Amino acid sequence: MNIGCTRIFKKGYIMWWYILGATVLIFLIYFIWGNVTIKIKYLKVESKGLPPAFSGLKIAHVSDVHNTKKWGKTEKILSALKEERVDAIFLTGDLIDSRLTDEKAGLAFAENLQKIAQVYFVLGNHEARLKDLDKIIQKLKSFGVIVLINSSVEIEKQGDKITILGVADPVLHAKYRSKREREVVEKNLDETLSCKTGYTILLSHRPEHFDLYESKGINLIFAGHAHGGQWRFFGHGVFAPGQGIFPKYTAGVIDGRCIISRGTGDHTPIPRVANPRELVIIHCKSK
Repeated sequence: MNIGCTRIFKKGYIMWWYILGATVLIFLIYFIWGNVTIKIKYLKVESKGLPPAFSGLKIAHVSDVHNTKKWGKTEKILSALKEERVDAIFLTGDLIDSRLTDEKAGLAFAENLQKIAQVYFVLGNHEARLKDLDKIIQKLKSFGVIVLINSSVEIEKQGDKITILGVADPVLHAKYRSKREREVVEKNLDETLSCKTGYTILLSHRPEHFDLYESKGINLIFAGHAHGGQWRFFGHGVFAPGQGIFPKYTAGVIDGRCIISRGTGDHTPIPRVANPRELVIIHCKSK
């Protein structure tokens, strides 16, 4: 009896080690997959006031690239976009990293994006800290990229019009994470919105000021910066710059009008958990 019980105990003990090992292996595979792949996320957004001629507008939202070229990520994005046949590409900041700067990689990526569809670019906090920002902006413009720094561009289609706005990241005019950031964003936004009427789309790197954008009557907003909260559990991010622990705005569609990208790159050695990098494809419909 004792020998039999001992054998059963050993078998049960070994079985639990197998289960634990398999669980760890599955987690590691999922963990690595989430850090080396690009997930394509499709969203359908019904937007009130969108002119009929623009119903069906297909937009690619790319954010927080951080000049990454590891694991062939940029090639995967470009390849996917060529197949998607989008009408426009919104690049919402942090194309180039200010700490591990590789301007050549970031600019080459932007140039290749522009060959696929018209790119609209807004500054992130990382670009705002670059010493040679003016040269980078001129280079982007030479590719045909529309750079929106507290400015706007009007698009007309079949007699209907929409306006795309871009506000500069507050770091361009204020210390990072200072109390003046929101004040600067509001000032930039008010200046950009002056005399603007009709349907408006805003590109802003920062999602944490969503309530401010909403109060200004913006119809549709695109943002990034939060990196999905870096670690995600039960659909919620753990930390985001500008929002802190358990941030409110990290990914997806907020209130039907703010589209937040989890980004395609990173500027931190802290790996993502349950938070794959993403390329967002949005189909806009009139509501």
